[in-house]
Amino acid sequence: MDKKAKVGLFNIRTKIYLCFILPIICMIVVGLVSYEQASKGMNEKFLDSSTQTVNMAVQYLDLISNNIVTEANRYTYDENVKLYILGMPGKSEVEKASFYNDERMVLLSSQTFNKMISNIHLMTSKGTNMITTATANKISGIFEEYDASFNEVYGEDIRNHPQWVTEHTMLDEALQVGTKDYFLAFQAPDARKKAYVIVDVKAEALQAVLQDMDFGKGSYVGLLMPDGKELSMKCGDEDLLEEPMFNTSKFYTDAREKEELAGNSTVSYGGKSYLFLYQKSEVNGIMLCAMIPAETVTKQADTIKTVTLWSVIAATIISILVGTFIAGGIQRNMKRISKKLDEVARGDLSVSVKAKGRDEFQSLAYSATNMITKNKGLIVNLSETAGGLQESANNVSLASEDINNCSTEITQAIDEINIGVEKQSEHALECVNITNDLSEKIQKINADVDTIKQAIDTAQEMVKKGVEIVNLLSERADETAVMTSKVGETISQLEAETKSISEFVQTINEISEQTNMLSLNASIEAARAGDAGRGFAVVAEEIRNLADHSSQATVEIENKIKNINQKSTESAKSAKNAEEMVELQHEAVADVIAVFKDIYSDMNNLVSALNNIYVSTSAAEEQRNRTVDAVDNISAIIEQTLASSTLVRNMAGNLMSSVDRLSDTASSLEENMNGLEREIAAFKID
Repeated sequence: MDKKAKVGLFNIRTKIYLCFILPIICMIVVGLVSYEQASKGMNEKFLDSSTQTVNMAVQYLDLISNNIVTEANRYTYDENVKLYILGMPGKSEVEKASFYNDERMVLLSSQTFNKMISNIHLMTSKGTNMITTATANKISGIFEEYDASFNEVYGEDIRNHPQWVTEHTMLDEALQVGTKDYFLAFQAPDARKKAYVIVDVKAEALQAVLQDMDFGKGSYVGLLMPDGKELSMKCGDEDLLEEPMFNTSKFYTDAREKEELAGNSTVSYGGKSYLFLYQKSEVNGIMLCAMIPAETVTKQADTIKTVTLWSVIAATIISILVGTFIAGGIQRNMKRISKKLDEVARGDLSVSVKAKGRDEFQSLAYSATNMITKNKGLIVNLSETAGGLQESANNVSLASEDINNCSTEITQAIDEINIGVEKQSEHALECVNITNDLSEKIQKINADVDTIKQAIDTAQEMVKKGVEIVNLLSERADETAVMTSKVGETISQLEAETKSISEFVQTINEISEQTNMLSLNASIEAARAGDAGRGFAVVAEEIRNLADHSSQATVEIENKIKNINQKSTESAKSAKNAEEMVELQHEAVADVIAVFKDIYSDMNNLVSALNNIYVSTSAAEEQRNRTVDAVDNISAIIEQTLASSTLVRNMAGNLMSSVDRLSDTASSLEENMNGLEREIAAFKID
């Protein structure tokens, strides 16, 4: 029974789901790209907006600072103030008191109308009361002490002293006021450098500027001076932070050291990520800083992300529901069609395939019904043809039996021919083997003859070289004899010269004795002459010494001559012995030459005999080659005959195999016909 095919993992339902999911995946990708682009754009826009806000705040602070500077300079160039600083010479005390009160009222009015001003101070020299809005008490000026506190750091030139300061402790102590009312102060010296006009900037006014800056929940803003004084607060709060926040952080220190007036960076503070913005004032050196949480920057982009996520979830659920509905309808039609096709597979060709709906499954059902009808007609035709095939199979079986009998008789005749040819082939092979053995022996003799001939050639060369060497040795012996004879003659001449030298030595010896006697006589005569003969005595002494040296030299020369005579005698004997040895060597060389000539003659005779042997073996080798060629031709003819008979026998065998296959085919055809009839009978066509 046929097994029903199993449905794999990727069935129609899964494929439909994939068709719906792929657009959703594309939508997810589009959403992610949109989120990234939106996040990037919003971040840039937020950064631009925040930077612009910080810039506008710093511009506002610069405007305030310029107003403070203008207010201070207004008093430094006021003629009445200049006169008051000089002590108002020529003025009465009443006039001075009246000017003091009037000028203080002017300062109070400026303080009242300018909300950024905390106090205004006119710091005078000692002996002149200071004018200030901080107190109505009359306090003597402290300009000298105050200016000296800057001289230690910035030098005595008042133009190098800072104009913007964060505190003036000496003035606060003199006025007995606190320092919390102002955040920074501007101090301007008068034209004569005898006083300062100091304007304090109100801390509450700067705090109000910070309160107006709102960068979102969790953000921080702050104002910082170069010396580290800080005024910071959290956005949305009304109170300042109790502890400094910015001046203790590294990112603030790095920003303060940069030459750029403005900038931004992403920093980490308290375990959270912040966007850090800063801008410096070119007027007073104040630096406005802001820290905005990263989540605030990306909040709107996160909203887009959330909307996209929920849209994808909703689209996924809807796709699953629609896909389930469509896949259910498809699967139901597929089951109906599969059920009918299973009945057809079991042999029932009377069924009709139907499907519900008005889609492609109706066309599929119609095509399946049409296919079943055509198969039904094919089965009917096959049933009618099976009878004719049965009769043909019987005729094939009879013909194959006749061919099989003829093939058996042909095979027996060819086997008998093969037996005779195989015996002829064995005899021819034996003849070839014997001839090959003879050929190998002849070749070995030829090889030995070649080896002996090469050895003899080498020996002849060696004999030739030996004769040449012996001849050369004979020539060298003759030259040695001549040289020995010359040595003997030279020794004889040396003996004669030695005798001549002995005679000269004898003469020198006699001269030395006579000189010695002459010196002795001169010494005697000098002794007789006394003092007049002392010089002659010295000469006589030198002559005697010369005679003694000459005598010693002649003795040494005689000793050398004796040694030379002794060596010459020995050399003469050695030369004589050498001449005798050279004569003996000459005779021995002549004997060796005679022996080498005899060896060379014998070698030539041996080479002639070997050449005759080589010619004979070469002729035998040629005869052997012709014999082997003839035997090979016979063997080839026998092998060709054997191959032809084998081919005929194989053809007969193939013919028998073909007859067997034909017989098997006929049997198989008969069996197939029987099976075909059984299979056709299994189909139901009515």
